[in-house]
Amino acid sequence: MGQGAKRKGRQCSFAYKSFLGYRQGADGKPEIDPAQAITVRRIYTEFLSGSSLQQIADGLTADSVPTPMGKAVWQPGVIQSILSNVKYKGDALLGKTYVEDCISKKVHINGGERPQYYVENNHPAIIDADTFAQVQEELARRASKRKVKQVGTTTEQGKYCGKYALTELLVCGECGTPYRRCTWTAGGQKRIVWRCINRLDYGKKYCHHSPTMEEAPLQEAIMNAILNTAKSNPDILQTLKMHIQMGLGAEAGEDESMDIQIRIAQIDREFNDILNTVTAENPESLLTDPRVETLMSEKRMLEKKLAEYEAAEQHRKNAKSRLEQIFTVLDGMKNHPLTFDNEIIRKILQCVIVESKDRIKVVFLGGLEVETEVEQ
Repeated sequence: MGQGAKRKGRQCSFAYKSFLGYRQGADGKPEIDPAQAITVRRIYTEFLSGSSLQQIADGLTADSVPTPMGKAVWQPGVIQSILSNVKYKGDALLGKTYVEDCISKKVHINGGERPQYYVENNHPAIIDADTFAQVQEELARRASKRKVKQVGTTTEQGKYCGKYALTELLVCGECGTPYRRCTWTAGGQKRIVWRCINRLDYGKKYCHHSPTMEEAPLQEAIMNAILNTAKSNPDILQTLKMHIQMGLGAEAGEDESMDIQIRIAQIDREFNDILNTVTAENPESLLTDPRVETLMSEKRMLEKKLAEYEAAEQHRKNAKSRLEQIFTVLDGMKNHPLTFDNEIIRKILQCVIVESKDRIKVVFLGGLEVETEVEQ
């Protein structure tokens, strides 16, 4: 099998002293450490709720939770490692490193020089597959944040901010640049406002008309738009559902994965037939048979295509899971008073577009757009 191939039932080693969440069981196999698993689940939950890696690390340090190495202070890199490790969903990747030779015994990172094997259901999972997949998507989203150069800085603004959801979502309708939260002081009183970064840093050079938005009325308008959507007749919520499902269907395409698996099985059988013809007197016949390279080349191509189908299917499952979360949140709003909630905003909104001083467009995940007035 080639790099990234899947195998079931194969075990891998655990560095229990430095790996949070597991311990060695009586049978020698890894088992969940209940106390440590609470910390792992806390990290995943807080991350999906919008907390940054630094905020999660600071919270664990403040609560005197020991790191995997038993230290007192958590670092963001440790949090990211826990969030991206497939072992937490019960799987394992073998072959991450390899020994150069038996003489030097140098260990190298495997960058494709040797085969890697993905082991499914290798051990009990602390994090379910859907949650793990959502975390990987969120990690990728935060890493790919649009970068905006700010006056007086040597780097671009591209770092995820976990404190305010609108830092991620509020954009200028004129130039498309994100808004930034600012504190203005006048007459001894502080005002919290949001400003287009282009307008704030460069005046009217790149953006001529973007308004300053007071935070409280802006937040109220956003929550009213969400609440009105939730309270509206079922047709509007159904439209939201259709938008998302249409997007899922458009990505699905024609799934030929079953045919591919059948053909891979046929190739394996053909290869075994060739292997059975090799004799001890003529072992090199396997290397000289032209059918071998043809079959192996076809198999590699099919395995790659099959992996693409599996990735697309997982993406659709993740999106459907988010759809269910959106409707759960909206349905819960129907009979409860609303206050601005960063976690809710992140779960159901794609962005908020500032169209004018008194008008914004709220865009739900899936594409449904709702325009609403802002009372200044």
